Amino acid sequence: LRKQYPGIITKTKQIFFHKIGSFVLTQTSPLIIYAYASLTLVAIYGNYMLIVAGVTMLVNALLNSISAGVGNLVAEGNKEKIKSVFWELTVLRMWLASVICFAMYMLGHSFISLWVGPEYILPQTAYIILIVITFIGLSRTNDAFISAYGLFQDIWAPVAEASLNLGLSILLGYYYGLTGILSGVLISLLVIVYSWKPYFLYKKGFKDRIVEYVWHYVKYLFLLILAWISSEYIIVHYAGFQCHNYVQWGISGILTIAVYAFISLLLLCSLDSSSRSVVKRVDKMMRR
Repeated sequence: LRKQYPGIITKTKQIFFHKIGSFVLTQTSPLIIYAYASLTLVAIYGNYMLIVAGVTMLVNALLNSISAGVGNLVAEGNKEKIKSVFWELTVLRMWLASVICFAMYMLGHSFISLWVGPEYILPQTAYIILIVITFIGLSRTNDAFISAYGLFQDIWAPVAEASLNLGLSILLGYYYGLTGILSGVLISLLVIVYSWKPYFLYKKGFKDRIVEYVWHYVKYLFLLILAWISSEYIIVHYAGFQCHNYVQWGISGILTIAVYAFISLLLLCSLDSSSRSVVKRVDKMMRR
């Protein structure tokens, strides 16, 4: 079998580098935080990461089953259909990620305060960077299609990502503490996940111009940011926001998610055909 399918060993070696890069990205931050700060700050960071890990597992459980379908789709070779599904999954993931991140932004500090006490709240700047990192992690559609195409030959990418992550986290952490450490993680994600991975997929997989990706992605980000600003304004100035106990927090949470989900869906469906296609698919599934 090894002689018949020599590519399997090559792909396995390539995947090894990608897995190592992913491990470094997710597991080294607490060690660097402890090196520069204290065990208390590691515990505070760990409380927030429990929330991030929980919502990440939830989204992955909902969407990871789609990966097999993506593989079958790519195997069919219908480029127009592949890209149509790609943008449907991209806008779906970005919308879900934005809903979760908006809820974290509005409700995260109050939940931590109720749960373990106000002294365990992260600094706001570090928390915002953590939310951006979470959004990037939850909205990564490129990975499923890169895997479906078998594009693992860019073994320098995870090495560069891990090196940037460690190097910048150590350097910036020395000067800016936790904010600097998280900034190092964010910069490595922006360079590899937001810049290289889409370019690599479009060049080697779709064999199309990256300008299309940039246009769609910027449009989605603009609409989601507009929905974010509008929702925050409405909730803060008109809906009221009380989180003195778990019941009030739960009611505020339902209201927060409902307002943002409605406004963001309205904007996306009004101005994007892929968003309308996703809603139609979900509607058909609900009616079965």
